[in-house]
Amino acid sequence: MSWYATMGIALFVLHLAAYFAIWIGAVLSYTRATDENPFPAVFGLSFEQQGPALLWGVVVAELLFVSALYAAGPAWRAQLKRLFRYQRPTVPSPAEPPKPPPTFRYRLGLGTFALGNALAISGMLMPAFGLAKGRMIGVIAVILGAGEVISLSSIFFLGKQGFKELKSRLFAALKRPPPGEVISPRRHRAGRMLFFAHVALGFVALVFPIGSHYGVSAEGTFPTVLGLDRDEQLKWFLGLLIGSELLFWLGVYALGADWWERFRSLFRTEPSPQS
Repeated sequence: MSWYATMGIALFVLHLAAYFAIWIGAVLSYTRATDENPFPAVFGLSFEQQGPALLWGVVVAELLFVSALYAAGPAWRAQLKRLFRYQRPTVPSPAEPPKPPPTFRYRLGLGTFALGNALAISGMLMPAFGLAKGRMIGVIAVILGAGEVISLSSIFFLGKQGFKELKSRLFAALKRPPPGEVISPRRHRAGRMLFFAHVALGFVALVFPIGSHYGVSAEGTFPTVLGLDRDEQLKWFLGLLIGSELLFWLGVYALGADWWERFRSLFRTEPSPQS
């Protein structure tokens, strides 16, 4: 790997470090704020100075990313672009034998399985809506028990082979292909969309800390953003960041083991010639 490519990777790491500093500064600004001191200083910056610092931090982070792409060189950029292009298999996969149409018993078992799980999920969601009170606790327990019993009873309709078929269909979208096996175009598009959603969610999360520093009220209280107070802003900010990271790893999982190996080769001293 050339010196320029090494410099590009170093700039890319600095790009990530800049965002990490932005996130830490935002969290400290929320957690240090109290009723007595609603506008705390962070990293030696006053509350009014933190807003421009966050914006300039985002600008600097993106400039570091662009500089990293330029310094790494055209070969590295081409390798990065290929990560998000679908690679068609060079050898056609063998045709699978046609499956027989589903029987009425299989469809009945499938409906029973769906009904049981729907009841179980609704029972688990009821406490989140504040319904776990008084007699409703017993109702929720009955719903959860009925959902479990109905789900298990679907096995009698599906049978052993039918249950295996149902399990394979449920986990087909999440099944990780072994190295060397090419994933489908649909799954590759899904992985790309998860990556784009990961980036978008990270930018949306920054709306809350940046908006709070530019929305200082005359009353001397911590400013609201989109009608949310300080504690709710912190929950949304952290929730969006966590969701962004989950989308990233879901994207990696969807794109498969070969994609992850090609992604890792971007940061090796000797990139794989097959990438």
